[in-house]
Amino acid sequence: MGDLIFQINHSIDELRKISTDLAPSGILEFGFEMAIKNLCNQIHKSSGVIIDFSWFGNFDKIKQRTKIYLYRIVQEALNNAVKHSEAARIQVQLTETAENIVLIIEDNGKGFNYDANGLGLGKGLFNMRERSILLDSTFDVETCLEKGTTIWVKVNKIV
Repeated sequence: MGDLIFQINHSIDELRKISTDLAPSGILEFGFEMAIKNLCNQIHKSSGVIIDFSWFGNFDKIKQRTKIYLYRIVQEALNNAVKHSEAARIQVQLTETAENIVLIIEDNGKGFNYDANGLGLGKGLFNMRERSILLDSTFDVETCLEKGTTIWVKVNKIV
């Protein structure tokens, strides 16, 4: 009986973790902008990379699904930059225009060879592109060896 209770409790813990991974609690708890700011601070503390985050606009009326996907794109881009780029600084900018939400993530790292058709995409870039497809958004990567990488995502506010 004790083994069964342990298994049930373990399963509950795993479901909570999966749930948190799908919908970051920080978005609900602190709001979209603060959740991203907190993410930037956490990654800075663990990596030492300077991360500047700025936002312009009001994101309260953006659909929750859009917020979650954009949060995950930021998370993936930051993790990629820290892990692969050797960047000293990363800038994250989130801007609301009349029709769109524009996300720009730029690092001053070493850049990489990128094929816009997706050939040779790593898992991180693939995941970012797939999330942007789910949002029916524009996704673009500009990278130059020894000069860094910039990722752009432009989402129609209606999505």
